Amino acid sequence: MKVVFCTTNRSVPFGGSEVLWSQAALHLASCVEHSVAALVPKWTPRPSHVRHLAKAGVRLFEYGHGDQARPLPRHKSLLNRFLPSRWQFSKGRGVSREFCDLLAGTWGRADVAVVSQGNHTEGMAAVPLLDYADRYVTLSQLVTFTCHPRDKALAGLREFYAGASLNCFVSQDNAEQACRSLGLDIPHRAVVHNPPGFRCEALPYPSCADGVRLACPARLDPPHKGQDILIDVMGQQKWRERSLRVDCYGEGDHRDVLDGRIRFQGATNVRLCGGGADIRSVWADHHCLVLPSRMEGQSLALVEAMMCGRPVVVTDVGGARELVQDGVNGFIAAAPTPALIDDALERAWERRSDWGEMGESSRRIIEEYLRDDPVESFCGLLRGITNG
Repeated sequence: MKVVFCTTNRSVPFGGSEVLWSQAALHLASCVEHSVAALVPKWTPRPSHVRHLAKAGVRLFEYGHGDQARPLPRHKSLLNRFLPSRWQFSKGRGVSREFCDLLAGTWGRADVAVVSQGNHTEGMAAVPLLDYADRYVTLSQLVTFTCHPRDKALAGLREFYAGASLNCFVSQDNAEQACRSLGLDIPHRAVVHNPPGFRCEALPYPSCADGVRLACPARLDPPHKGQDILIDVMGQQKWRERSLRVDCYGEGDHRDVLDGRIRFQGATNVRLCGGGADIRSVWADHHCLVLPSRMEGQSLALVEAMMCGRPVVVTDVGGARELVQDGVNGFIAAAPTPALIDDALERAWERRSDWGEMGESSRRIIEEYLRDDPVESFCGLLRGITNG
């Protein structure tokens, strides 16, 4: 089987949306009967997952520099100095037909193309590639009510999904939102799971003798991850007076913004701990996950906290309700607002003596959720459509 993967995510070099497709590419490349290529944005330096693909023998085609046409106008180049990476102007965000000709001429035609997209409208950037494959699969990592297609793009998006042999989403919620967004009963839908970054036994529950510690492991990206809401809640006097601390683990373009908000709100119980921490070490020392996201597909931070045997406080976005049973293994805020997150945290605080038992429930739920290997299951779907 000849498979070409194309990721259209240009916001960050690596994130949760890059895990499933890249691990599937590695898995298939390890089998001699498969030939695998990947179209990836050109980053300097190369992210580790792209280096691993190259080492495994995946044929790489990096787009975004040499295949772009004209340089940016000077005023856009200047604005890029002040804009976060996801909002910066680009010389061309799509995969050009000339670039696909290069792929076909040096690697050949694919049996199947897999288009992995950060949101459900992003994959149109890879449409030229579809003429170079016998069939194609879409993989949408995020669908949110804040992302609506424009009228001029609607017909093309409907055709994009209708023509796919398989349309994969990482939660049932996201699949249903995509249908509503496009006004289309998207055919050939499947829900797939992102693989966690590790597998481990449930960790012993830490002592609360020196206070309660919540962890928020997420990219510092308030429009997505909602750390600003959490800071506003923790800045309230009642939370400052409690023996509780929130540690935020992650990097991003908003560290100074969030640090300033912490000082402004007097939220001395919130710390920005940076990135690079081993998540198992984090959960060895923390009691509960708090994730105030405004949008999610299916959060890997949530999956990994549950794997380590921790209760969770999350917002009702993405696939949260598919993993969290309110009052059983965690608490769900009905929406990402300060009042509702405060309410969910208050309910959690009142039951903090039950957190150890709730963490055991988290572990049982996630074991069932990950009963089948996510990467092998996804590769099995790809083999199924080519064999069919």
